[in-house]
Amino acid sequence: MRGFLETLKRGLAAAGERTGRSETLLSVRDGVVAVLPLVLIGSFFYLLVEPPLVRVAWQKAYAAAMADWIPRFVVVFKATTGMIAIYAGFSIAHALARRREVDPLAAGLTSVTAFLAVVAPLKATFVDGQPKAWALPLENAGPAGLFAAILIALYVVRVQSYMVRRNWVVRLPPSVPEAVFRSFQSLLPALIGISSLWFLVHGLGFDLFRVIALLSRPLQAVGNSLPGILAVVLVDSVIWLFGIHAITILAVMKPIWLAMLTQNMEAALAGQAIPNLAPREFYIWFVWMGGSGTSLALAFHLLRARSVALRGIAKIGFMPALFNINDPIMFGVPVVMNPILAVPFVVAPVCCAITAWAAFSFDLVTRPHLDILWTLPAPIGAFGSTGDPRALALLALNFGIAFLLYAPFVRAYDRKLVAQEATGPSAPTGLAPASIPATTATATTEQHKPLLAASVGRK
Repeated sequence: MRGFLETLKRGLAAAGERTGRSETLLSVRDGVVAVLPLVLIGSFFYLLVEPPLVRVAWQKAYAAAMADWIPRFVVVFKATTGMIAIYAGFSIAHALARRREVDPLAAGLTSVTAFLAVVAPLKATFVDGQPKAWALPLENAGPAGLFAAILIALYVVRVQSYMVRRNWVVRLPPSVPEAVFRSFQSLLPALIGISSLWFLVHGLGFDLFRVIALLSRPLQAVGNSLPGILAVVLVDSVIWLFGIHAITILAVMKPIWLAMLTQNMEAALAGQAIPNLAPREFYIWFVWMGGSGTSLALAFHLLRARSVALRGIAKIGFMPALFNINDPIMFGVPVVMNPILAVPFVVAPVCCAITAWAAFSFDLVTRPHLDILWTLPAPIGAFGSTGDPRALALLALNFGIAFLLYAPFVRAYDRKLVAQEATGPSAPTGLAPASIPATTATATTEQHKPLLAASVGRK
């Protein structure tokens, strides 16, 4: 059995390492993380448009008092979340260009220009039969165009990298200023990247946005399904039990979660049914409370432990777990490679995911549609991301389930450590903190730190 676990660990570590070395996935992840502050700003202004007031009378009073200001708040919402595809295209191209060692600024600008050049169809405003103004359809610049923006960014950077490395660029004397040299060096790659996409869409009539929307729809459908949700939860828990950060595997979910969240925000603002059940906020506030494995429930048990070692970990790890940082508990208890705590670490988030999926599927609770700072305690995040007081009841239910599931296993582990402490000092069974690779023993995780483009993390 030990040999099988070691083989599985090596396989997971190798898969994570390969994924972690993928410049495409890393660039998409970094680009998506870079635009999340704009989503937070959009969420803030959405709260000004429709604050989560409990009573209907309060909502009506607020709407009447702020009637002149609400349309102005919407402007900022549209300028952030409503144009997220443009910003993501720039940041992803910038990140990939840095990894390919070509001009990142030129890559980002080329990506945005190519995206705007192929947004279709173009719509004109006619007055007396004459075109007076041309407008780009903003629906394609928002969540609907996110996947198109990602593919366009990856394409133009690869064109730029291919041409620069073969020196297929405009050559200037070395005496010219560096800024001029760099701008002319990116001229031909930008021309080829933009014109080829333009010809595909406007010359051949290929509806790029519609095709990509159709191709991305199954990804979001799987992400909203119970099997898809459980797959994400199981992958996260199993990988973490081997001390491997789940971001190495789940990085591919970041653009999908961002698209799902921004679509929910757009639908909520328009007064339409919120389409997606499980953006990232679904997991953070209703499944991974306190961190992967629903660690907040474990943290509460540690406060009541009889073992000196576990009580010491509780003093260090309880407060961080309240704010969704569970690394002290993961590596201090340890949960990593701990056969006793492995069962609730896997089963608790699975049960929480099932109850949350059922609550949102049957519209018992408003679906998450706002991006809330990950460092907030779970009740604030659950209420803020949904604007629904019933979310607190769902959170309490899931926490209670996780607390009960952890109880017998924590007691068993506590008794084992108490017995060891009675016979002499020894470390808790499991993977000792000293044997944790430096790449995994980090103090913070990207699952709970979406505003930083760090290369380490959990989600």
